[in-house]
Amino acid sequence: MRRGLRLLVGCLLVGLCARGASLPVDDVWKLLKGTAQPSAGWNTADFDDSKWLEEEAPCGYGYPSIATVLADMRWNYSSVYFRLPFDLEDTYGIARLSLTIDWDDGFVAYLNGQYLAHRNMPISFDPPYVVLASPPHLAGRPEVFVLDAFTPALRAGMNVLAVQVHNASKSDETFFFNAKLDIAMRVEPFPCVTMPTCADKGDGNVLIGWARSAGTVLDAIQVREGDEILVQVPGSAQTALVTHAAAGEHVYRLFGVRAGFDEACYGGSCEVVVSDVKNFKRGDANVDNRFSIADPVFLARYLFQQGDAPSCLDAADADDNGKLDLADIIGLLQFLFNNGSAPPAPGPYECGGDAVLDDFPLCVYPFCP
Repeated sequence: MRRGLRLLVGCLLVGLCARGASLPVDDVWKLLKGTAQPSAGWNTADFDDSKWLEEEAPCGYGYPSIATVLADMRWNYSSVYFRLPFDLEDTYGIARLSLTIDWDDGFVAYLNGQYLAHRNMPISFDPPYVVLASPPHLAGRPEVFVLDAFTPALRAGMNVLAVQVHNASKSDETFFFNAKLDIAMRVEPFPCVTMPTCADKGDGNVLIGWARSAGTVLDAIQVREGDEILVQVPGSAQTALVTHAAAGEHVYRLFGVRAGFDEACYGGSCEVVVSDVKNFKRGDANVDNRFSIADPVFLARYLFQQGDAPSCLDAADADDNGKLDLADIIGLLQFLFNNGSAPPAPGPYECGGDAVLDDFPLCVYPFCP
């Protein structure tokens, strides 16, 4: 992670940040000299810039205090392409976004491939490398662009600020580029929980945990997905369980609620890939798609004679208490031969998922969709 983003990530994790964070002006940029048109998508976050140069800004020639002098630019090429990749833990808490840029002679700026701003360019989006800036513009008067409307373009993970800078002519005696992206975080009303974690527990269950800073006082903690409150637990809790989550990628956010405050504090987010519900038939301990005396016999051999382990422990857990023991064998025998109670759903004759969270691994049961 680039050092210019550590403050930003710290603000997100601590949950109480009154100042902004910025990408430093002297950070390392990826640079491509405009001797030919760059490949399509050069201004997007997923573009492979491994073959581009790495240089510090300010870049140019003909000005004092330039970190990277482009001594070969004059007479040879009139444009330079810049990329600054940066990583974000989360984007929810971003309140303000602005770009400060100083240039000679014209530029077009992008955020994750989305147009941000341009100056002194005849074409406002992805002009060819041979286009010349007009009119000429001397550096030394940085301009600030307020980009709050572009915060949705940011994403958790890798982002990129990309800028193409053009001279007014190949014979121009000067060229200059320098820029920074300021990211101001929202101010939290009171200290919140921190460091949320998500764990897929199977069968549509996601266990969410967090840390608490000393002195944190909350009346309740909410787990939200989008604008929907999925779970609310007491403010002293350290975990929460989301149930019936659909398979696929999810982003869960934590918020703290405190009496006397209209706004909740924000404790950060975590991402998780929820696995498909693993359906099975409870009682089919030997996983042969039949319920018979063979099932308690198989379970007895596993528990007491070092027999093979069930491929679906949930199917062998006849009383659904999260452990395999003699009670499961007795329960199966009672149901088979003494009019005992049927194993809890699902089963033993219908497929379904486990409704009770346990620590068993995900089932391997090939007979249920």
